[in-house]
Amino acid sequence: MELVNFHVPSSVDAAVLSKMSERRQLKGLIDGPLDIDCASSRERSRRKGLESPVAGQVDIYLLPDIESSYSIAEVLVFLGRRTLAGSLMGSRIPLY
Repeated sequence: MELVNFHVPSSVDAAVLSKMSERRQLKGLIDGPLDIDCASSRERSRRKGLESPVAGQVDIYLLPDIESSYSIAEVLVFLGRRTLAGSLMGSRIPLY
């Protein structure tokens, strides 16, 4: 989804991170929430009327949970033939 939906906490989190990036409270350029087609294609983003400085140039996808992360990783690897690296944050014990 490209719009903040207050019933979807991850969309609010994405908007907060985006605003923090805009204020230079975080290093790097962060924009969101963005759906996968807007994140991966500037042309698709423009067709939807969304101007994003990261559309079509995403280096890192921040995802809200392990289930959605795994799904996106599968699509990127098997259909997009991409190489991935991953990090799991917030766990109680170290994971390798």
